Amino acid sequence: MASPPAPRDAYAAAAMLDCSVDQVGRCAQCTAYTQKYGRGGGPLCAGCREKLAPAPRKQL
Repeated sequence: MASPPAPRDAYAAAAMLDCSVDQVGRCAQCTAYTQKYGRGGGPLCAGCREKLAPAPRKQL
């Protein structure tokens, strides 16, 4: 399943992310809109966080 198109402005991003427009900012890595401020916010968007997540370790 393809991801939805990236929003073009902070208001559309806020609606898509289900947060206030005051909590929207740019991802520190790819500059896409993300919930950057407030509870649940972070400097990276979900896509960049997923890329940086460590791979699960194999059980021996």
